[in-house]
Amino acid sequence: KLQPLVDTARIGMLGQSFGTPTSITLHPNIKSLVLMGSFGHVKEIMKNLFGDGYNPTGISTRVTSEGETVNLNPVFWSDFENHDILKSIKLVKCPVLFIHGGGDDIVPVSEMETLFDLTNEPKEKLVIEGADHGLDPKRNEMCEAVVNWFAKTL
Repeated sequence: KLQPLVDTARIGMLGQSFGTPTSITLHPNIKSLVLMGSFGHVKEIMKNLFGDGYNPTGISTRVTSEGETVNLNPVFWSDFENHDILKSIKLVKCPVLFIHGGGDDIVPVSEMETLFDLTNEPKEKLVIEGADHGLDPKRNEMCEAVVNWFAKTL
């Protein structure tokens, strides 16, 4: 063991936003999973996010709300063809908690609902009303839900 203080039988993982399809695709051998701001139709959500800056054959560009420029090459978009998130979620065998902001204007709550419906039991979902995609200004409520979930499932 590289980390003798880590109980490898009690590992939980949290994925947020674009980290959720990655977490689902990996479906690692863990004991518990939390997915926040999750989506299964990755290419469509990302394409909408980039809007007019979407260019599947060249450089796609987007300016974030913080004023940072994000540039993506065409390989980013073509790689989505290699992954079926809606199929992969069915392979996840651990308890899953879905958390989504009710005021999320980047990923609709319906994306989380689609994934939730395909997920094996045990599973739970929490829509935090008044929270955005980053779960602001309700991050304390989100943190409490995550801590409680891991306390229950790990």
